[in-house]
Parts: sequence; structure tokens; C-alpha cells
Amino acid sequence: MAERDNDLQMIRDREGLLGKLFLRMDNDRRLYLLEEYRLVDEQGRPLGNVSNETMNDPRAFATRFIADLGAAGMQIEIEGTRNGEKMTDVETSYIENFLRDMFTAIDERLANRDIPDLHSYWADQISLRGRLAARCLIRQNNGEVIPDVLPWDTRHLLYDVGTDGLEWVAPKTFRTAQQIRTEYGEPKKRLPKTGSVEVVDLWTKTDEKVWVNSGRVVKSDYVAHDLGYVPWVVQTQGTHTMLDIGYEEFRGESIYEATRKLFTSKNEFASILKTLTMGSFFGALQYESEAGTGAQRPQRPPYGLRTTVPVEKGAGFKPMPINDIHNAARMYFSMLESAIQRGSFTAVDYGNLQFPLSARAISRLTQAHDDMGLSRFQGLSLGYLKLCRMIILQYRAGNIRAKVGEQGAQTLYEPERLAGDYSIKFRFTSTSPEKLIAKMAMSESAKDFYSNDTIGRDFLNQENPTEERKKKAIEDAMQEHPELRWIDQALILIEKGRLAEAKIIANKLGLTLRQLRAGVMGPPSAPKQTPSRRQAAPLTAGEPAGERPELQAEAEAEA
Repeated sequence: MAERDNDLQMIRDREGLLGKLFLRMDNDRRLYLLEEYRLVDEQGRPLGNVSNETMNDPRAFATRFIADLGAAGMQIEIEGTRNGEKMTDVETSYIENFLRDMFTAIDERLANRDIPDLHSYWADQISLRGRLAARCLIRQNNGEVIPDVLPWDTRHLLYDVGTDGLEWVAPKTFRTAQQIRTEYGEPKKRLPKTGSVEVVDLWTKTDEKVWVNSGRVVKSDYVAHDLGYVPWVVQTQGTHTMLDIGYEEFRGESIYEATRKLFTSKNEFASILKTLTMGSFFGALQYESEAGTGAQRPQRPPYGLRTTVPVEKGAGFKPMPINDIHNAARMYFSMLESAIQRGSFTAVDYGNLQFPLSARAISRLTQAHDDMGLSRFQGLSLGYLKLCRMIILQYRAGNIRAKVGEQGAQTLYEPERLAGDYSIKFRFTSTSPEKLIAKMAMSESAKDFYSNDTIGRDFLNQENPTEERKKKAIEDAMQEHPELRWIDQALILIEKGRLAEAKIIANKLGLTLRQLRAGVMGPPSAPKQTPSRRQAAPLTAGEPAGERPELQAEAEAEA
């Protein structure tokens, strides 16, 4: 029992150390959820007689950023050796397909628990919390693989690391008595009938321990897993090399790192403007009188529809001089809006720009977006790398042979074929119409200086430039040689059962439908003497198919 108390105290100590980090996360949550802003005085007390306003900038920015991150295409690349020899494309593709199918199975399991898919969950976490986490327990039950990967909100996760990685991880949550009984069984001590209670689940390198309400042990004994490592993945985005006291607060920043205070200032400014606008209906006035500052104020206020107010001759009511205040407000708002755009998204990213821009201008204006996305993509890549290593390790250690993938389209995977000394790389490609336009314009200008392969990789950031180059070669061949295009069209017509139209094309090529199906083509004749290099020679030299019995016999034999 003393050891359990020490473990629980260790968790509480870590929670106290990260207090400022969790406070920062809570403030970001309030920005994201657009909690109502209230003007306060120097003592933090809400001001009366004001019109508060909460702008939607933080939510719009986060929603767009998370959507871009979640929609980014992810490509898995495997390279390495097996038995001292370089792995073939077949071997690497087998592992890549295994990981893709495993992620599909993980997403289906999460959907059954009403939890978003893994990539969406992590995109949300790496953006709003600045870090991501998931528990990984791949196992087999009755011949079926259990893809038990559970992502977790890092605001409610405590952990510590050593020289070899995670030392322990303790997810914390609040659950009802029924939820506790469903997952852990009936505890020895009675649970409250209403409300939620705190549950702390400690994972170490050897076992698991669970507490309810700081001391009510749900499981009387430790549950040993004997994995030799903590079955969790935790990854923080970005870099932070400063080791000052309290540095944990600034590790793993959210997307609000450069705009957190600016959004608050904009809410404050909007509230002031709204209050002044409402007050303009009954704005401050000067009452000019012969008595000067000692004049008696009129009993009756000069406000109201169709109201006439008598005043002294040469005197009367005049508005207060506030033009300088208006000019200063305009200048401040311009500075505030520019600073927010530099730290978040510009009008180009939102698609609100009313005039065209050059490719260079678009690229420069969206640079802040790219800078923020780079560190988050790097964090996602490292998180996926750790998770994939753990999935493969557990699959092979458990000697699992099971079908993995989407239900109805599963593939049987063998643990032996996942062995090898290989690297796992993840390439993320974020696409938006604005960036694509800029990239296309710049790549067009670069054709005189760079190869198509370099343009595809470095300018267009294609997911698979080699495959794109092959597709382009096929398209160019069909464009340059009409006969190839005709063959492709004829085969499509045959597949659709439109044999009459296919026969017209076959006759034009000097072939029969049987020859087209069998892929038997006649030798090409000498090319025509034309100045155009794009002119192709006929495939069959104009000989009718019926006059070439050797081709017909060969086609019939192959059919």
C-alpha cells in the first residue's frame, strides 16, 4: 500500500510541476471555444454598463488550420535491408500496406467508441495542445487482431521520461460509477451514486495500476503486462532549447503561441468600440453658458425623438471633441489586425482577398501558414513513427497472423514478412488552391533551369514524383502516337460490351477484336517522311488482319 501511495504522490508532484502548462492549455481552450469575453478593471472585476463582444477569430483560425492539417495527404515510405540485402519494392510495399490497413482498422475501432479517427484526433491535439499521445496494445483474440490504439487528450495526461524514453504515463479522467464498473469491475469500496469521480491509470514498464478518488484502488493487485516498455506514444511539437525554471510551460506550444494575447486585445477593443457605439446615442455633451464652469446643468437631458430643448442665446449643447480618439482607434486597429495576420492566417488563406496577386506575393503571404504547419507536420511524423514501430513490435512479438484492414477488404499479414532493418518515413503534403496556383506558376518559370523530376519534388511537392513521371510518359506517348490512344479506347469499348464501336477502331488499326484482346500487334512500318516529329507510323503497315494468318492463329492460340 505504501508503494501505491508513493506512486500516487509521484503523479501529484508531476501535476504540480506542470501547473503553468495546464493553465496555458486552459486559456487556449477558452479562446477556441469562444467563451464570453468580459471587460474587467485592474482588480479583475467585471465592469458594469459596458457592451462586451467576443470575436470569432480564434475559432476560425483554428478550424481552418486543423482542417488543413487533417486533410494533408500522408505517404508512408519504407527503405532498408533484409538478410544483408536491399529490400525489394514488393517487400517494402508489404510493410507499407500493413501499416495502412492497421490504421484503417484502428479508425474503425475508434469509430465504434464514438471517437474521431486517429489522424483527425492527433491533428486537433498537435494544434491546440501542442503535443499528441496514444496508448498502443496490439493483440490477438480468437484469431482476430485487436487494434487497440487509444488517442488521449494531453491536457489530462501526466508522464515522465528517462534516458531510454518514457518511464511512466498516467492518463487522468473523470467518469461515472457505471463507467468505472463497466471497464474495471466492481471496486472494493463503494462509489458515489451521482456525479463523476477522478480515475488515475498509471502505466509503467512492467505493470498497470488504477486509482479512484485518490486512494480507492479499483484493482486490488497490479496488472502486469511484462512488455518491458511503457505502451504509450507521446510526442511534443516544435523545439525549445531554453532550460530556465518553468520552461515546461513553453514546450509544445499551440497554434496560438503568437496571437494568444492579440486575440484577447481584439476582444477588448471590440468591446470598447461596441460600448462607444451604444453610447453614441447618448454621447457626452458640452453645455455652453455665460456662467462658465459654475453654470447649473439643465434638469432635462437633450435626448429624445422630436425633442426641442431651449438654451441660452449664443450658448447651447455641443459634442465633445473626440476626433483624435477616432483616428487613434483606427490606427490601433490596423496595427492589431496586421499583427494577428502575421501570427495566424492572412486574407489569402481565408480566400477573402478581393484582388488578384502574383505567385510570388501569394507565396510570401502564406509563409506564416507554412512555418506553423512545418513543426506540426514534424510532430505528427515523429508520433506516427513511434506508433508504427510499436505496432510492428507488438505484432511480431505476439506472433500474430491475422487479417487486417477495412471490414470486407482485409488482408492476411504474417509477422515474418515484417522483419528487417528498415526506416519508416512519413511525407505529408498540404494542398490548397492558393498554394497550388503559386507552385504551378513558379514551376512553369523553372522549366528552363531544372529537370521535371526536380520540379515535381521540390516545387510541386508531389507525393510520388517517380510515379507521376511514369504517368506523364504514358500520357505523352498517347498524345504523340494516336494509335496507342485508339487501342486504349477500343479496349475500353470492349470492356463495356460495345463491340460494334470497338470493331470500327480495330479495323482502322488493321486488327481484329481477338488480336486486341490478346495484345497481338503487327510490326510497325517505316516512319513517314514528315517534318513533324510527333507523327507516328501505322502499327500494321496497312495490311488487313485477314491477310496475316500467322497473327490470327497466334491470337487464337493465346485466347
